[in-house]
Amino acid sequence: MKLAGNTIHVFNTHGIGDVIMSLPMLKNILSREARVLLTVKGKAEAEVVACTLGKNFCERIEYIYFSDFNGFGGKLRYFKLLRSHDIDLSITATGIHMDKYNLMAFLSGATQRVGLGGKLAFLNHKNLTQFENIHKVRKNLEIVDFSFDLDLDIEFEQLPSYQADHFYICESPALPHCKVIALAPSSGELESHKRWPLGNYRKLTERLVEKGHMVILLGGPGEEELGDYISRGLSPDKVKNYIGKLSIQQSLDCMHECDVLVANCNGLSHMGSLIPDLKIVGLFGPTNPSITGPYSKDLTPIRLGLDCSPCYRRGYIQGCGDPVCMQDIDVDLVESKTLS
Repeated sequence: MKLAGNTIHVFNTHGIGDVIMSLPMLKNILSREARVLLTVKGKAEAEVVACTLGKNFCERIEYIYFSDFNGFGGKLRYFKLLRSHDIDLSITATGIHMDKYNLMAFLSGATQRVGLGGKLAFLNHKNLTQFENIHKVRKNLEIVDFSFDLDLDIEFEQLPSYQADHFYICESPALPHCKVIALAPSSGELESHKRWPLGNYRKLTERLVEKGHMVILLGGPGEEELGDYISRGLSPDKVKNYIGKLSIQQSLDCMHECDVLVANCNGLSHMGSLIPDLKIVGLFGPTNPSITGPYSKDLTPIRLGLDCSPCYRRGYIQGCGDPVCMQDIDVDLVESKTLS
């Protein structure tokens, strides 16, 4: 299918991490002069795209915030909006509920529809149903390749690199051998079982500060109590608590000044994968870093490899209630990997 001048609807209503893992998909569509109608969860996800793909590409993206269309009446407004755009082809990112997408694509009035199977797969013109056990970035690229016959060399496709503003939030530590280390202790309330215990983040912070390193705490609105717990009683010159205080772009700028990011499986860990040469120490239990982790050569994954891990899947996103796979990750190990 010819892409130039056509309107391609991309449906990706999951969080920041999933949107970042779709950036190479979007870049390949936009680089062929198509227009993209992008349905995302909300403004934060749109800001990630706008910060990383650049002005020339973003001029051809129109965002729809799925969170603005709640309830039955909201979904009717959503379908009406989609139909007003005369969509040439509709595709979905991987991980989206297949039949919800299939129905949405059909009701959007898109001329061509590509899906990933499901009970309503017959509503699509073609479906990609065979996936290898590969990272989501590569799965999304396979969807683009299948949809448009682009013959991509998926093995060598990379995430775009974020180029920082000249507005720097962090200062450097006083001692030249010391590091600026960002910690991202959140994961979203529904998926709190993916968090390393806050007490461990507190112990790690105390140890890093004792050795002269600077610690930066990062997180989104509604997560302020995490930063308050970790930073309570510690010098604000040595522990800078930015949780709930920065925009997406400011958080990216801040990470650009850091040497290491320590994070659970969360959106900030994926934001770190956009920063060239940022070492990411990723803490994993319920999820598999080779499938959903930050797509970065600088990722150092830490996981216990328990028989029950990974367990994260559709219908089981809140875990077992006793996430020993995260609780038993040792502070000594995380400290060692952070400073090595």
